[in-house]
Amino acid sequence: MIRIFARSILGLTILAILSQSGTPFAAAQTSTVKWDTPVNLSNTPTSSDHAAIVADPYGYVHVLWSEDIGGPALTAHDVVRVGNSIIYSRWDGKSWTAPNDVLFVPDDSVADFSAVAVDAKGRLHVVWTGLTNIYYSSAPVQFADSAHAWRQPIIVTTNSARSQLESSIGVDQSGNIHIAYATRGEDSGVFHVVSHDGGATWSAPTKLSQPLDQLEVGFSTVKIVSDLAGYLHVIWQTYEKQGFGQAVYYTRSVDEGQTWSTPQQLVYRGPTDFEVGWAYLTTVSQSELHLVYIGNGERPIGRAHRVTLDGGQTWSAPREILTDMEGINGYVVPVVDSAHELHLIIDMRTRDTQIVGLYYAHWNGNDWSPPVPIATQSLIADSAHFMAATTRLGNELFVVWTELSTGEIWLMRGVVQGRLPAPTQAVPNAATPTPQPTPTTIPFVTPIGNGLRVIDHTPPSAANSSSSNSFLPGAGLAVVVIALVIIGRQLHTRRN
Repeated sequence: MIRIFARSILGLTILAILSQSGTPFAAAQTSTVKWDTPVNLSNTPTSSDHAAIVADPYGYVHVLWSEDIGGPALTAHDVVRVGNSIIYSRWDGKSWTAPNDVLFVPDDSVADFSAVAVDAKGRLHVVWTGLTNIYYSSAPVQFADSAHAWRQPIIVTTNSARSQLESSIGVDQSGNIHIAYATRGEDSGVFHVVSHDGGATWSAPTKLSQPLDQLEVGFSTVKIVSDLAGYLHVIWQTYEKQGFGQAVYYTRSVDEGQTWSTPQQLVYRGPTDFEVGWAYLTTVSQSELHLVYIGNGERPIGRAHRVTLDGGQTWSAPREILTDMEGINGYVVPVVDSAHELHLIIDMRTRDTQIVGLYYAHWNGNDWSPPVPIATQSLIADSAHFMAATTRLGNELFVVWTELSTGEIWLMRGVVQGRLPAPTQAVPNAATPTPQPTPTTIPFVTPIGNGLRVIDHTPPSAANSSSSNSFLPGAGLAVVVIALVIIGRQLHTRRN
């Protein structure tokens, strides 16, 4: 059942060396964070896209992304393709596990836009988008690199938005698992479901959004987070007929998702504005949250920053930040260290020189420091998109992104200077997964009783499996192949 993810011997060697070398970028040092050299985490000839990342208290960092397993190799000027499987890799503080495809739904050609959370019992919880469905599954953190360890997927909804990042998952202070997601069709909207038993059963969906107005045609970029007071916060955007973000909305629950506040419209696109959206919400302390999003303007210049100090009851006025930068490559992500200090990871380009890539800024309590580049090199980040970030043990920042020009997932680690790592917790005991025989047919869909449905986890066809299990016969051949790829990519025109 396990289809080993194809990687070259040279790729594994480079990944192991760079991940542990600690060699810094000469141009990427700041007084706050020391950044390591980026590494190619996916390292495949086929398309890799849309990574999700989370760190746990056991010292692991978990990365999942969409991979077009069995698809054609990307060549110069190709567009990154939608993947059909969810790939997983784990960092244990010393090395990464070999990427392995762990989640695949039979008869669904799409597995994309995953979101991930971890609970206090040591389980990973993942939602992702299929062609028309949104799915959920979970696995113990220490066995998540094995497809055997993942529970049979559950269909969260059969009418997903199929736009972008239309589902999100979070765990509250009581251990309840929450999913917020967007749908389309006659009853389109943003919905919430909750599980009180670790994902075994789920509530009926609660609609969070209000009806679309005459300019809004759909919902996307949904995000749910839980703060340290146990409140839940959901943010999303709507978009207009051409796909530009039309509005950003926010709602919260102070009773673990039983009831929700009336959605608050935080920003609305004006007649001459480029777009609004890509709102990212981060919890800093008990009731302090920071929100960064694309605000109004004729060009996508800078971002808007708002703060709440009372758990979302009131918000500060929007403040323009990053005004020397522009572009919409995905989220700009604030992450928090063990001292509750904010670090901003920026996926944009400079306004004057148009240098695309990843940048970094630090929050001093009143303002953000000027952004500095941390990854802008060709073949690494010159067409970086869909960045995500997390904090490991309170003093390490991990950043992942898609490099569109090569169709690869890149990763970078930064160490916050002056911060000691938090002690790792012991991983909760979990039974070793037992391999099960591969079913020859998909069993009948069984209703759970609340609208969600369980499906069987059947691997893709043998043809796809065989194509994904091929290894290069030696490091020498790997060098030749990678050299040819590099030459080809150097001829590739930037697509930003």
